[in-house]
Amino acid sequence: MIERIYIDNYRSFVNFEWKPGRLALMLGENGSGKTHLVGALAAIQDLVAFKGDTRQLFLPASRTRWDQRTKQTFELDLRTAAGLYSYKLVIDFHPGDEQVNLVDWEALSLDGQALIEVEIGEVRLFGKDGRMASSYTMPWQHSGVGLAASGDKNPALREFKQRLDACWFLHPDPRQMSAEVAKGDDWLRRDMDNFATWYLGMLQQKPGTMFKATQALQRSIPDLEDLGLDPHDKRRLLVSYGGDAPHSLAFDELSEGQRALIALHSILHALMVPGKTIILDEPDNYVGLREIQSWLDQVIDRCLEPGGPQVWLISHHPEVLNPIACDHGWGFSRARQGPTRVARYQPHPGLTPAETQARGWQGA
Repeated sequence: MIERIYIDNYRSFVNFEWKPGRLALMLGENGSGKTHLVGALAAIQDLVAFKGDTRQLFLPASRTRWDQRTKQTFELDLRTAAGLYSYKLVIDFHPGDEQVNLVDWEALSLDGQALIEVEIGEVRLFGKDGRMASSYTMPWQHSGVGLAASGDKNPALREFKQRLDACWFLHPDPRQMSAEVAKGDDWLRRDMDNFATWYLGMLQQKPGTMFKATQALQRSIPDLEDLGLDPHDKRRLLVSYGGDAPHSLAFDELSEGQRALIALHSILHALMVPGKTIILDEPDNYVGLREIQSWLDQVIDRCLEPGGPQVWLISHHPEVLNPIACDHGWGFSRARQGPTRVARYQPHPGLTPAETQARGWQGA
């Protein structure tokens, strides 16, 4: 579970710190920094867990426009069964060529004990006694933590990387979701355009879980019977209906609302499990009031179970705001296009959270 985030000199974030809980609703006007915060986390994940390159992930334009410093700083506190990991990353933009940037400093500790430090390509690994066990050099545009976790025998490093890998940052866009099933594409991309491929993979790995998702969908989509591979065309996802007029449709022949609803329930059952962090940016788009309320009730129940998943939602939808904001809401704001700030949501007497937002009052 992510317990703390610190971001400095990235987009609208200057000396920004946030300590979210297991369930969090991110509120705020457009441009207040909510999506950029998710973007920062996604960039860290890509760098460490997926062997990304600083030159593609941390572009010069991502620096705070009114800040002349060349260094960006990110910190992440992440709790697992092993303890509390503290990760720090400093990206330095070369003063002579802003297209060249590097990992100036990277460090990871577990419960205060150093595991690894990286300083401009120089990697230092530490043993259980706190002493440096080994060192080597590596390319400065990659993560030393990610590289060491891939090949090192230290289980603590591997667990941190695996826990980052268990974070999902999703902005469902049903307009991009096709019925096409491709091979070797089992990672659900952030706009979920490859949903059909991912769904078929989950159906093979977790048939019982996906059957439960279908059962939940049957309460919202009349006569829905099944989702599976088209027996006549192994390259597309097929949705089957029963009732008085049995028929089948390719997944991309469904309405955008039905595609979004199927995707949300699939995420709920397949990904919202202990040990996962799920961040959903505007999951309520395209979905009706009754449909989002039923799904949200299940999300809340799962999060608040002992040891449940961590789920953050970015939303302006009244059916999302009203049941969550008072207990789990966080207001993001920027004064006169200044730096992003965050504070716990404060309700206004006599108004629902949705009414407060409609009046332009952040409640924070």
